[in-house]
Amino acid sequence: MKTCPEHSAGHHGRLVFLDGLRGLGALSIASFHIADYGPLPVAAEQWLPDVRLFILTWGWTPVQWFFVISGLVAIYTARDEPLTLRTAANQLVNRILRLGVAYWLVVALAAVLTAAAIDGWNDRSLNEQPPTLAQLGAHAFFLQDILGLPHLSTGLWFVCIEVQFGILFLLLTGLAQRLARATGRPHGRPSSAILLLVFAPLAVWSLFVAVYQSHSDMWIWHFYCHIFFGILIGLVLKKAVHPVWFWLYVAIAGLRVALDYNNILATSVVAGGTIGLCSHLGVLQTWLNHSLLQYLGRISYSLFLIHYPVSWLIGRLGYWFTGEQPQWAAFWLVLSLAASIPAAHGLHRWVEEPAMRWAKRIHSGSGRRTFRESADENAETRLPVPVAGADGAG
Repeated sequence: MKTCPEHSAGHHGRLVFLDGLRGLGALSIASFHIADYGPLPVAAEQWLPDVRLFILTWGWTPVQWFFVISGLVAIYTARDEPLTLRTAANQLVNRILRLGVAYWLVVALAAVLTAAAIDGWNDRSLNEQPPTLAQLGAHAFFLQDILGLPHLSTGLWFVCIEVQFGILFLLLTGLAQRLARATGRPHGRPSSAILLLVFAPLAVWSLFVAVYQSHSDMWIWHFYCHIFFGILIGLVLKKAVHPVWFWLYVAIAGLRVALDYNNILATSVVAGGTIGLCSHLGVLQTWLNHSLLQYLGRISYSLFLIHYPVSWLIGRLGYWFTGEQPQWAAFWLVLSLAASIPAAHGLHRWVEEPAMRWAKRIHSGSGRRTFRESADENAETRLPVPVAGADGAG
């Protein structure tokens, strides 16, 4: 893989290709959910059966792209500075605020909508019972899957996994720095061997064991083998490890799929290999640099959070007005997707962006920085939340 010219000069250029993928992925997974929940999709299928089948077959696949992007962004935006308990705690609070404020608002909105549900309209809805205090409390602390409680909206499980990944990443980074100091590395900077020793073993275990255990899909290690593709790409971009390690991991993961096929893992191999190839070609800062895709990439996190409540409300109103007439059902579904974009814009502008600024002020007041202030740092929150149920989670 090539190192970007900006990176070689000590400057992190914005990886517009990743934002473009976020924009495309956000639309895809929002379409998946809108085409899956409620009685209207079943009615619309009578009119456009092939369209719905295509969306349900492929609409969830950007999930794996987002896992790869998550690992890449975490490594790519990290500075080689000492990680202390204070900076680690501050970084974790920063991440929770960036991910959590919009998430908590959508949880509250989904709870209100669920509590106001009309009896008899719950066919293929996500929730069929009013929310409980236990549910609300679990959602507040990102624990609903761990505690075995149902989600109030689609995709929230990935936010929980992202919080877990933030904790794991800090632990692994701290361990790598500690080993580097113990071995006398200058400035405590980990060598390639130390980085691989710290970050790779869990990925191998996840690849060969955890990813095939459906009962572990509420924990980060179930998904870490997907994220590790991005971690390796980021390390190669920073010239911290040789590219051969990335392609070796791609080959091992591909062999694992060939020996014991797993649809989720196969998609992850394609996603990781494709982003890795784009990195090698040096196009991460140029491809998909279209204004519409970049805009959708900016609001993608908000779009993932808000599209289900929007489609829930429009679907109920549409069903009340026109029932299960196929043409009208298709119209309401398209309207749900279209209305989700301005709703996401509002959530991003008035909730997500202020939360990011608030988190940045808290982070800036902590003294030593671990992650840089830039558009790419803000991109950590633009991790679209994938489809609930695509791999047994949520």
